[in-house]
Formats: sequence, C-alpha cells, structure tokens
Amino acid sequence: MSSRNALWRRRMLTPSTIAARVLALAVLGLGIIPAGSQAQAHETKEIGGGRFKIIVGLVREPAYTDMVNGLDLIVRTADNQPVSNLERSISAEIISPDGRARRPLPLRAQFARPGSYTSDFILTQPGVYRIRIWGTVADVSFDETYGTHEIAAQNTLRFP
Repeated sequence: MSSRNALWRRRMLTPSTIAARVLALAVLGLGIIPAGSQAQAHETKEIGGGRFKIIVGLVREPAYTDMVNGLDLIVRTADNQPVSNLERSISAEIISPDGRARRPLPLRAQFARPGSYTSDFILTQPGVYRIRIWGTVADVSFDETYGTHEIAAQNTLRFP
C-alpha cells in the first residue's frame, strides 16, 4: 500500500470522524433532522374513525407561481404503515384560488415511497389553492378538501 493511500485511510478512520458519523446517524435515526421529504406545510386528516391518515401537501414548498410543482399525497394506516396501490381507488383535483377553475390530477405512485402518490402541475396565480381528495381506502369512503399555504408570485424571488 502506498504512503498516500495509508494517509487517506488514517484520515477517514480517526476517532473524530467516526464520532461525527455516529452522531449524524443517531440524529437522523431520532428524527431530529427529518430524513423524509414531508414538509411542514402538509396537512393531515384522519378517515374511517382514525383507521387511516391522508396527508396532503405540495412536492415543493414553499411554492411559487410558474414553477413545476405537484401533489404530494401520502396514505398511512393508524400505525403509520404505508397504503399502496390506491391509484385507481382514489381521485384528486386542484381548485384555483378564486374557486372558478378545477383540474383533475391523474395520480401515480411515487418511486421508492410506498403509500405516496403524485401528479404534476404548474400554479399560475398567487393565492391559496384547494386540493380535493376522494375515493375509497380499504372499505372506507371519504371526500376531503385541503388548503395549500399562500402561493407567492415567482417575481418575489427575483433579484436585483
């Protein structure tokens, strides 16, 4: 082994490096820093007398107009187990801030996120949108409406 490789290996396995790695894993494991992608602006509602949780938000939060975004729909049991294969048994639509326009959201499963579904869109008006989710999970029928946070105009990000 060359002296260069030996030096690199010693740096990688120092006690402080090992401690930092263990601490990072512990922090992620305890949930101090969220490892998932569920944002704070998601809203949770229970259905079926608490048997299931429907969690709704946007893929990118905070959201701005004229930027690709999408629905982040998560379905869990009461004990937080994912509920998969609901693409055909639940439906979604997004409603404009003024309530005059509605758009169906064709749902698809999110890759590597069991129990999570999405649909892409671009929001064009500032304001609070509503997202309606309805259908059946197991033997539980439901129809719920969720609100987004205030969607800001993209020009609020521009500088100078």
